[in-house]
Amino acid sequence: VEKIYSKNYSEKEAGLKQLQQELNSYCAQASGVRPDRYMRGCVVLVRRALRDKVYSVGVLASDTLSHILNHFIAKHKVTKKEVTSTLDKVLPDLLAKTADNATRNQNLATSAILEMLRLSLDRGVGSVGLEVTRPLTNTVHPRGALCRANIVETQLNALGITLLPKDKDSGFTARHLVEFAHSAFKHQNNEVRKVGERLLLALYSHYPSTVRKVLPQQDDLVRKNVLYRNLFEQLEALDEKRESTTSRSRVSPPRASSAAAAVTHTPTHVTHTPTHVTHTPSHYS
Repeated sequence: VEKIYSKNYSEKEAGLKQLQQELNSYCAQASGVRPDRYMRGCVVLVRRALRDKVYSVGVLASDTLSHILNHFIAKHKVTKKEVTSTLDKVLPDLLAKTADNATRNQNLATSAILEMLRLSLDRGVGSVGLEVTRPLTNTVHPRGALCRANIVETQLNALGITLLPKDKDSGFTARHLVEFAHSAFKHQNNEVRKVGERLLLALYSHYPSTVRKVLPQQDDLVRKNVLYRNLFEQLEALDEKRESTTSRSRVSPPRASSAAAAVTHTPTHVTHTPTHVTHTPSHYS
């Protein structure tokens, strides 16, 4: 503890390495400390290290957090309540770090948030999804907004459009994602808008009505904006492609198996009407 609270970064690094060793060797019976309580104390130290401006300290703190999330929780059966508390406490520190001037610090925070988001969605704990997909406003720093947009896009690609959770508490339903994507599309930062547009187009392929609901209506003057005009042109192109695919599937008859195909021949009855030819004898004189 003293090392992590030290002003010397090398002491902090040594303290975090020691904390990782203690997490690996932890035994509830030997220590007499319950897993929930032990993890709670460790998270306090990790949070302090995550807020540190020295990159190497942040890396070790992120590694320690990853060990807690991926190994300690499952191995020692930490309660759902404590896991939820941990995620909700650590997330604000990481979100603040996404607005850091240094790109490597942003990437570090982004990776950690993605790890927490996956755990939150898999186990149904915490409110990471709700916080990450909270609609963006222009008061959100462009760097932080771009990181959040990238996090949502990465997780959406990992899950797949068709496998989105139905539970609204997950924060990652189609409605949550569409509202977030639209807020990103309206953001003042161009890079954020590009991610928002990609998200809207990706979601439109499976949730067209949900996307249409959040967009301006036909008589709205906002639709004259060049950004919205381009977006609606792309949506109409997707509609045409979908209709074309649907019509082709309706026109094309299903192929029948040669073994299963039964062909019924209707016999054709031809009635021959006899033709009577009367020969008139010729008289020659």
